[in-house]
Amino acid sequence: MKKQAGGFGFYFVILILMAFIWYFISTLGMNNADYNYHDFEEDLEANNIKEVVIVPSQYVPTGTLELTFYDKKTTVNLYVTDTEEAKADMD
Repeated sequence: MKKQAGGFGFYFVILILMAFIWYFISTLGMNNADYNYHDFEEDLEANNIKEVVIVPSQYVPTGTLELTFYDKKTTVNLYVTDTEEAKADMD
């Protein structure tokens, strides 16, 4: 007799894979979702930002601001609709 491939173990493995995929997708953009342009302006005013790298998109004037903070070792990517406006806010 041949064993069926759709036993309990097969469904358990599929369930575990789905859980890992869901976890990965949910944590992928977590840092960016928590930080917005208003937070950026407040951090600029408070002098909390060590470095800003402007990465323009090919569809100008949109792009990404890569922010490095004095008190954190990580960077935050902030997506903006107008990199020129962000540049003017930093001046």
